[in-house]
Amino acid sequence: MKMVCCSCFGAITSRCYSCRKRQRYRRKRKPSKCEKVWFVFLIFTFLVALVNSFYLFSISNDSNEFNLYVWKTFEVWFPLYIIVLSVACVLFGYVALLLLFGIISVCLHQHLCMHVIHKVLICFVFVYHVAILTLFTFLDPVLWILASRYFQFSGPFLHLIAVVFVTIVTWFVAAGLGVLCSRDVQVQYELVADKDPLDGSDNKINKECSYLYNTNKIRVTIRDMTLVYLLLLIGLYITPIFIKSPCIMDYSDTPDKPLIFAHKGAEMLAPENTNIAFRIALDDYKAHGIESDVRISRDGVPYVMHDNNLRRTTNVKDIFPKRYMESADNFTIHELKSLNAGSWFMTRDPFLTARMLSSEQKDHYRSQKIPTMQEMIRMVLKRNRTLLFDIRPPPSGHPYIESWLNVTLNTIRDEGIADQDLEFWKAPNGPHYVVFIKVFDKRKIQNVHHSIPFKYISSNATLNISTNVWNVKEKWLFSLFWCVGTSSVTTSACHTLQQLDSPSWQLSHQHYLIMWILFDIASLVWVVVLFIIQISRRHQSATVKSDRYNYTDFITLEEMTSNTASTTVNSAHMDAVSKKQRAASTQSGLERESNHVL
Repeated sequence: MKMVCCSCFGAITSRCYSCRKRQRYRRKRKPSKCEKVWFVFLIFTFLVALVNSFYLFSISNDSNEFNLYVWKTFEVWFPLYIIVLSVACVLFGYVALLLLFGIISVCLHQHLCMHVIHKVLICFVFVYHVAILTLFTFLDPVLWILASRYFQFSGPFLHLIAVVFVTIVTWFVAAGLGVLCSRDVQVQYELVADKDPLDGSDNKINKECSYLYNTNKIRVTIRDMTLVYLLLLIGLYITPIFIKSPCIMDYSDTPDKPLIFAHKGAEMLAPENTNIAFRIALDDYKAHGIESDVRISRDGVPYVMHDNNLRRTTNVKDIFPKRYMESADNFTIHELKSLNAGSWFMTRDPFLTARMLSSEQKDHYRSQKIPTMQEMIRMVLKRNRTLLFDIRPPPSGHPYIESWLNVTLNTIRDEGIADQDLEFWKAPNGPHYVVFIKVFDKRKIQNVHHSIPFKYISSNATLNISTNVWNVKEKWLFSLFWCVGTSSVTTSACHTLQQLDSPSWQLSHQHYLIMWILFDIASLVWVVVLFIIQISRRHQSATVKSDRYNYTDFITLEEMTSNTASTTVNSAHMDAVSKKQRAASTQSGLERESNHVL
């Protein structure tokens, strides 16, 4: 049964790895140096693909930024991130399966001979993943901070997965060490069996030295492999000492849930920076406030718009075909109100949510217009909520290039906002200003990017400064900032984050310590059992084979001894016969001589 299973595995792996019929199962052929290099390159490609896949998953929070980059460059809405991630996952799965088949082939002593198609595809996978890592790093190096944050968030679980994986691999490592031990036993039996009494002393010494050299070499290999593996295992067991995740804390120390500012309204469910997006965020998902962007029109009216042009979110190319390349601030408020700000969302469906709307909702979304800042302020304050927005400066040559900030602030005051309820400051990452209307929120707030170090959030809290982090979309990142103690976040996914009642995961130090120790003990026990089983089984099989080999040699030696004895007897008999013949011939010669004399 075992041979049948091994034969089936051998056939499958040979078909999948080399794309040809497998060689005989019992034939053991050493792979060429070229095939060894390809197998090592396959392992390296697997590691590169693993790193890139982890990287792509970790930066999903900023996935929409890549789509916007494609739009700004080519003015074509293309879901770049989804396609890149899908292709990366497919290629990673292919390399992982091919590596698995290669490892099984090595375990079954199959001849490694990778097909040329696999070699070409492996090169393509390697180039693809390296190119994606290089491209995304060039576009935004800060994304590696997201990758480190994701590793920090998932570190405890990645450690447990690594322990389980290494424990499973122990079966193959122990099997390899068992093979080496069996070779050591076989060499020792051959050393005893090859002591031929007919050999000279020099030949005996040479054979003994050769066998002792092979035995010492095998024992050194066993020692080194065991030492390296045990060091790797011990290092993996103590890794949690260096894992510092904010979500590992006592349950009584869990901070309050961060308040949620809806970025451009509910922009994943409705056209961004429109009245319907603001209503959905405030009424349906009870957002704490709205975070948006304000610009000033050519006639001095502040309006709500994020981009510096109108091409992405309006039909300006259809209404003003000769001016669609101009800055949005060069249009009057009447011209801006004549544009449609909702049809693009239904046509492109950037977040794959428009297709789930009813026909009435689709018609309502298509009729959306660009709101003014006054309309946004009235809508938010009417619901007793908070407003946080950026005031963007107009381009050069604009009529309000010198007074755009004062005009915007005076418009805010005209809505009945007192100076003590109005706070604004210069943004550290651009020429714009940040405005915080705190009629219903008396906090002193600092608006920062999600790449900010966690220690600054804690230091702000000690100074009684609330930190608002933007733009947080993924649940894992929101949970991470929740455990750190962030007071509020700006998000495009208010419909998902508002539903969370607790962080995605949280463990107390005591519970994590217990889980860590239990996993390590279970893994260690299983590793020891596997080593004992594999080495003892290989040792027994090697002993049986060596005994059979020695018995055969004993029979052969006995036959050789008997043949030698019979050869000796035959030679003595022939010597006696020759002596008798010579004596008879001598006597006959003497008789002939005497007769001749007579």
